[in-house]
Amino acid sequence: DVVSVSDKEWLVSNFCQISLASFENLLTLDLTNCESSKPCADFYESKSLEGLMKMGGKLKLNKSFGKLAQIKEVSLSAVHVTSLPKNLGDLTTLKSLLLSDTVIKKLPDSFSELHALKEFRVWSKLQELPEELPKSLEVVDLRSNKLTEIPDALMNLPNLKWLDLSSNPFISMNLPDSPNEKLEELGLARSPFGLSQKRIKEVQKAFPNAKISGGANNGKFIEDGESLYLSCTKLYHSVAHPEGSSSWRD
Repeated sequence: DVVSVSDKEWLVSNFCQISLASFENLLTLDLTNCESSKPCADFYESKSLEGLMKMGGKLKLNKSFGKLAQIKEVSLSAVHVTSLPKNLGDLTTLKSLLLSDTVIKKLPDSFSELHALKEFRVWSKLQELPEELPKSLEVVDLRSNKLTEIPDALMNLPNLKWLDLSSNPFISMNLPDSPNEKLEELGLARSPFGLSQKRIKEVQKAFPNAKISGGANNGKFIEDGESLYLSCTKLYHSVAHPEGSSSWRD
């Protein structure tokens, strides 16, 4: 009931050296300001925790992370986390995974095994997506990453309602064989692919009910006759050079 200042400081510095299995009724844990770069081997072993969050600092997700038997939401914002554990797919109850402003470049293959996952958001270092993705996904936010290829699995997710691929350097993407009427919003702005009005019209046919955004920051397309600069490619894009050129005069 009463914790002294010195005890509190010790707890903040050493909390991640205590297994979460010790807290049988813990539902939500916010690790912000806690020293969590080197948690103990069994730190994440919890049968009760439903929400885990952290803002800022460092965090290591070791193998025991897959022992969060009841976890529903993980939210890491501006956290220096470099990778997700290979056994990520063991989190069978996970519904929301938010990884904003992290340095994760690749997702483990087991990501596709998150069969309860509905919402996934990650930026700003992701370089590739797995070939297989959870079919349960409804909201996917991939803005401002380093994606050069968009896997077919992403564009064919059966339950997808909201997808944002803005500010990524991809130049092509395969559209579904038959029209997808479930998608409600699709962001393609500030990407080489989304700078062409012709391509946007083709995408609209594939997703007839979706509100599709494209163009550069000023709302212009390459068909408007100007070279458009994209920060995600550090190149100028035009009708003559849709994939980009180092000079705006081209």
